[in-house]
Amino acid sequence: MVSPVSIIVFICRYVNRSFRGKRRKRKAKAHEVFRAALESGINLDYNEKRKIAGLAVKPLNGAIAAMNRKAAAAKTTSAQTLLNVYAQAYEMPRRSGRIGGTMRKIAVLFPGIGYTCDRPLLYYAGKLAASLGCEVVRVQYGGFPEGVKGNAEKMRQAFWSALEQTESSLSAMDWQPWDSVIFIGKSVGTLVAGAYAENHHIPAKTVLLTPIVETFDHISGPAIAFHGTADPWARTADVKQRCEGRIPLYLTEGANHSLETGDVEKDIETLRETMRLIRAFITGEESSSPRQNAR
Repeated sequence: MVSPVSIIVFICRYVNRSFRGKRRKRKAKAHEVFRAALESGINLDYNEKRKIAGLAVKPLNGAIAAMNRKAAAAKTTSAQTLLNVYAQAYEMPRRSGRIGGTMRKIAVLFPGIGYTCDRPLLYYAGKLAASLGCEVVRVQYGGFPEGVKGNAEKMRQAFWSALEQTESSLSAMDWQPWDSVIFIGKSVGTLVAGAYAENHHIPAKTVLLTPIVETFDHISGPAIAFHGTADPWARTADVKQRCEGRIPLYLTEGANHSLETGDVEKDIETLRETMRLIRAFITGEESSSPRQNAR
């Protein structure tokens, strides 16, 4: 007769063996991801490798598929963007998007033609969003024609190129689990963000940093806009007209397309105030600053 102790020992050994087998399989799959990343020209840092190693086999398969798609798309996606994409698309729960009663939030950064995500407005907007509990995805694109400003045809080419690259880099994204989606665009990136949200029916809250006038044709949900009165890419009168009555607009007197005036102390204060207003917009707090008021 088999004793209860023997049965318990057998079960414990079986569970332990099964666990070790899954861990070995996950470890092997993680190394497969590392190889795929290397072949795709992606440099994963230590923290990214640790996060990958902690994923189960299914999301790791998704990671490899995402990397293969990325490699075929002319290597336009950064390591961090790709990591966010497959982690959000494969690892996160598909049901309500809530974990432990907390809201699931994601912020996506859409850069301009020459204004990348490591420039002040987008860099600090991304850091701010992360501090508010958002997963942050940074879209990257490039290969634009020269002399875009003031050339309608080249602007169209740049927009369609950026939108196509955005579609490719976000192709694995599942937007359903998220309780809140925030799009943060800069310049042409505001147009890309609006068009992408429109194409995919995403109810995003949109931050418009120095938007071009065409952007407003694609913004239907909650939004907030920031514009410099010396911006050569968009006339202040046109921006005010398109925002009137529907989008809070914050003007910086004498600021250019980067919301900078050349006065360092003033520009730092503008950056601080812009982040404060973005924070209030993301969290839903009321801002004390009046609309369409020059700073």
